[in-house]
Amino acid sequence: GMFVLVLGIVAFVTSLFRVKSQSVGSLKINSVYAYFNVNLPILSRWISTVDTSGVKGNGLAFFGGIFQLLDLILNKFGINLPVYENVANLINIPQQNWVQIYSGNWYNAFDTMFYDLYIDFRIWGVFIGSLILGGLSKWIYVLSTEFKNEKYVFPAMILVEILASSFFRWQFGTFTFTGAFLLSFFMFKNLKSNETNGSKDLR
Repeated sequence: GMFVLVLGIVAFVTSLFRVKSQSVGSLKINSVYAYFNVNLPILSRWISTVDTSGVKGNGLAFFGGIFQLLDLILNKFGINLPVYENVANLINIPQQNWVQIYSGNWYNAFDTMFYDLYIDFRIWGVFIGSLILGGLSKWIYVLSTEFKNEKYVFPAMILVEILASSFFRWQFGTFTFTGAFLLSFFMFKNLKSNETNGSKDLR
């Protein structure tokens, strides 16, 4: 419980530093207030760009963290993945471009997880992706709390992180988060395996 709370606070504070704001005259925008309401304007701004591009990710944005690494490795050998790179260009647009939401105040990156889902399958991607994530969250919550199943605690913590940050970006769209998740998963699995073997040896 305490770990999840600390993780949420760290994610929140870290994200606040990503907001670039300026004060013009007497206009001052509270960064915490902006943090929670600039997301939809930014999403709306770049959705039109996605529509104009005609690019459909078909899952490449949703699993962007995996394809990001694959593309990087293949590029070292002179091999390109143009289909993914077109999707990656769209994903990077909100990260690299600033949008003026309030007069004199510019923001970027906060495109919500719906942006990646929209790149993949447009409005159906947003609907079905949200439905799947919601169902998965409920399933893991029930298994980890009501049935007291310890092996689902780690996935539940990951989902808390994903949901807590879903209003500014889709975490699995980056290799950094995907890589950290996979590394943590295998470390956790190895730890549980060692504990099990240790218990057997004591017998």
